[in-house]
Amino acid sequence: MMLPADLKINSNQKMPKASHISKRKKLLGKGMRNILPALIFAASFLNFCAVCHAQAASSDYPENGKVVAAMKNFDKDFEAFLKKWQIPGASLCILYKGKAVYQRAFGFADLEKKFPVQNNSLFRIASLSKSITAVAIMMLVQKKQLSLDDRAFLILKNLKACNPNHRIDPRLYDISVKHLLNCSAGWNHDDLNDPIFGKALLQAARDCSRSLRPTAKAITRKWMEEHLDYQPGTEYSYSNVSYLILGLIIEAVTGQNYNQYIEETLLDPLKLRSVKAGQTLKSSAGEVHYYSENSGAAILPNIRGSLSEAYGSFFLLEAAPASIGWIASTYDLAKFVSCLSGEKPENLASPISSESLNIMLQKPSLDSWRNQSEWFGMGFEVDADKNNQIISFSRHGSLPGCMSLVEHQKNGISWAAAFNNKPAAYVSSREEAKTLIKKAIAKWLPELQANETRN
Repeated sequence: MMLPADLKINSNQKMPKASHISKRKKLLGKGMRNILPALIFAASFLNFCAVCHAQAASSDYPENGKVVAAMKNFDKDFEAFLKKWQIPGASLCILYKGKAVYQRAFGFADLEKKFPVQNNSLFRIASLSKSITAVAIMMLVQKKQLSLDDRAFLILKNLKACNPNHRIDPRLYDISVKHLLNCSAGWNHDDLNDPIFGKALLQAARDCSRSLRPTAKAITRKWMEEHLDYQPGTEYSYSNVSYLILGLIIEAVTGQNYNQYIEETLLDPLKLRSVKAGQTLKSSAGEVHYYSENSGAAILPNIRGSLSEAYGSFFLLEAAPASIGWIASTYDLAKFVSCLSGEKPENLASPISSESLNIMLQKPSLDSWRNQSEWFGMGFEVDADKNNQIISFSRHGSLPGCMSLVEHQKNGISWAAAFNNKPAAYVSSREEAKTLIKKAIAKWLPELQANETRN
């Protein structure tokens, strides 16, 4: 059964304005007023699921991009994957030794308007942003403007805890740039206490920001009051706030705004034209819409009512740009890692030396990675063989409403995928996508290698 038009999810998944529901409030009575926004969002999300289900029942998602004969079976399997997990749209790009050999888009950038995803559609890349930040840090190290052993909070010496009477854990000043990069800075937090999300983000804004708007500095100042869980440099624990702090270090060292510095020194020289600073409440031209089942109160103080977690009730991209803030096309993501590997896509040289890349990818001397063939280096996950020879480096990211993947393999393959929904069973869906893509590439690789030899 179709829902009324005014209850359908709109392009930004925001709730109807108060004026649109005032008549209903009068009819429902005073007792229903407090739960009405939640009911409206629930109806909207049910409509979103209904649209996904109806699309899954139809013959195919819309497809864009040149069909590759060797990947036809994969295309069908990938579409089935999207339907299974109720993901409206996705984009996938594969490069072989710097040249695009596969660029395809599936499904919808906007369900209501029936806009299909394009090859050049932009997606939030979430934690893939950390890879960009890590490379920018290594560029500063190469220029000798920074050292990996420099102490983070000595560089940020003007940054003070929000509460002037709070006793700072003295180990805070042992945290180095390297510790931030490989997530061994001493903090062990989960999503429920992650300083860049939800309640912790709101608390930082209330306690440390005069405007009550979350900022990277406000988040860091609040987090400086937290007791460290272990001595820096002794354990691994994935940390969003570590990369947020690295963004502040880039600003302190260069004297430039983080976004501006990244654009001028990294993105522009590599012609990564689609990579842009994302916005939480607005979409850039060519950007997909994001779909999340959860909603809540707005993070920003000047917005009233309930918003989707993808559009302002759980995070703000602008508050943590160095950790989660960028958007991009899958082609530019694949080109980025291909360029780092020295393959010179579009005749572009890597922004860092092979020695710097090796430093980023080497196994940290942490007990977490002892006898492991997989580890987190600096901004990338690394897979190696039994002799610790690197097979691939990769990164994955997710936020409510999106997930993204990128990988470079030593055989010359670079690929990136992006999606405009994050299934509730995120890890399962992510690993299924990775397995599906990597198996198809492995099957196709001999043909690519043979064609290279003939040419």
